[in-house]
Amino acid sequence: MNWVTLRDVLTINPSPLTVVEAVVYKQAALKAYPRGLVLKAVKRGMDFPRRQQKIVHRGQFVISILHTPRKLWGIVPPELHQAVITSRHRIFDLHPDLHPDYFAAYLSTPSFQQAAFAACSSQGWLVLRQFMKIPILLFSPEEQQQIANLWRYGNMALEQTAEMFSSIAAMKSGVMHDLFQHPDAAWDRRTLGDYAEIGQNPALNYAMSLLPPDQLTLGADLVLKGGVGIMPNGELDPLFLYYYLKSQKQMLSAALRELPIALPTLYEQRKLATIIQHHNEALMRLRAEQSALRKLIQGIMHGIFSGTLNLAEALPVLRSLRG
Repeated sequence: MNWVTLRDVLTINPSPLTVVEAVVYKQAALKAYPRGLVLKAVKRGMDFPRRQQKIVHRGQFVISILHTPRKLWGIVPPELHQAVITSRHRIFDLHPDLHPDYFAAYLSTPSFQQAAFAACSSQGWLVLRQFMKIPILLFSPEEQQQIANLWRYGNMALEQTAEMFSSIAAMKSGVMHDLFQHPDAAWDRRTLGDYAEIGQNPALNYAMSLLPPDQLTLGADLVLKGGVGIMPNGELDPLFLYYYLKSQKQMLSAALRELPIALPTLYEQRKLATIIQHHNEALMRLRAEQSALRKLIQGIMHGIFSGTLNLAEALPVLRSLRG
């Protein structure tokens, strides 16, 4: 491995394109890395406000020359091959000795981010001369392949965790929608004032409190900040009520005492509240797992690309993600 600069591994590609009115194009846009280049729209040439665009090809590196500090850069994915992007971007071809996914891993490191920010003017414009002086640690092709493979696997693990989070969040949302928006016809229907004491007595230990318009929390903390305390009676489970009120945010600005509520038996309330609580706990675990995994991958990649972590030491740790 040896230190080189971006000038050694990147070549500017002007990539000019004059769009044709009758042709349909994929239009790409940059999001904050690691999202990178994404599909913005599919439209005809006549719908572009400017005819002069740029064309990108898979594996190229693209960076915005404006708003660079927003981490607007990325590698062109296969699905955006020959997409078009505005002229306010720099497009680079990668040197054959530079693996695209290895470079993608480098782009995620704090050292690259800080160097890219430092290569910008005070107005946020990318200064190419300074940008091309940014150093990068270049490993052998075989080592780059190893790092690239593990970088991809780490991202897959993050994506799988995100998919699990979305799935559980959707199930929780479905349960709450069915439970609170379509209650059983046999449930008792009254108003919240019939089931709970509502007030602002700072001496009372309310089960929950509401700070208008919709800031709801368990405990009485918000009462001291001008909120309203809520204390359910023995027919109403506090946790069930908390989730019910969370599902009724758009109605919380109205008089709480007159808020309609449908109640199953106390046993059913507790069972349903427990189900929602289990969903919440699963979401909290997944969020913590995702955060820890992201920090692990970023930390290891930072160590590799800064030269402070030996690759032989890093690879076993990254491979442990397969477990």
